[in-house]
Amino acid sequence: MEKSRHVLELLGKTRVVVENGEIIEIEEGEVDYCPLWHKMHGVEKLKEGAKWQVKRLMDEIGFCTEDREIEMDERIVTFGTSETIMTALENNELDISITVCDGAGTVLTSNPKIVQGIGGRLSGITETTPNKKIINKLEQKNAQTLDKPRIDQPAGLKKAIEQGYKKPAVTVSTVEDAVKCREISKEAVIFGVHLTGVNKKQTQKLIETCDVLSGCASKTIREIAGKKALLQAGRSIPIFALTKKGRNLTLDQAKKVQGPIYITQKNLPYLKDGNPPKPLQ
Repeated sequence: MEKSRHVLELLGKTRVVVENGEIIEIEEGEVDYCPLWHKMHGVEKLKEGAKWQVKRLMDEIGFCTEDREIEMDERIVTFGTSETIMTALENNELDISITVCDGAGTVLTSNPKIVQGIGGRLSGITETTPNKKIINKLEQKNAQTLDKPRIDQPAGLKKAIEQGYKKPAVTVSTVEDAVKCREISKEAVIFGVHLTGVNKKQTQKLIETCDVLSGCASKTIREIAGKKALLQAGRSIPIFALTKKGRNLTLDQAKKVQGPIYITQKNLPYLKDGNPPKPLQ
């Protein structure tokens, strides 16, 4: 196996470093408790949950190793970003996505199973070592990386536009990337993810540039973006659609939900009786 280093910020920005298939470092994040992880896995403390999740995925799908599985059919989170993009690709509402994968960096693909396979179980990757075996797997399944594999979402979007794609979606986790991506394309659907800890000024800029924002454990996104949203999905970890494009894609994803759905009109944000992460940042 090639030497590798992967730096993750997950579950309340808990920092986890994986080198050569082993967890070598884990640091306390900004959030102690997440209702979603408590509900799904019984996790009480996010630092412990982050270590458990990374180790589990390493064992089950080869996460952060050259044996990484890259496709997935199952939708895990009701209104997750990868789930929403997956559905939009299936419906031809999007023609390509730009997301991030361990061992490959920024990935461009029109394959819905790839989008869910690389993003549905774990994200928040801030640093990764490219792996030829993983990149070859992706290429065989209608996916591509940057010419110098790395994490660079604006560069991925620019490449998609240059290749003639008209309906791209791109995920961003910083204000700087959101602004750059909007400058590159007015038509791209921009999903803001992993935004715990953003301040009011940053949140305002995200509102101006993104189509969909995840509330994560952000107090300012709940307060500011929530008031600007056209649609809110969920209360504990709310998703805010800020544009008609974002709203339509979120509604399309709602059609994939198994079981009953309650829809009503409310002034947003609507967070009453929600069970938010603690503490909000």
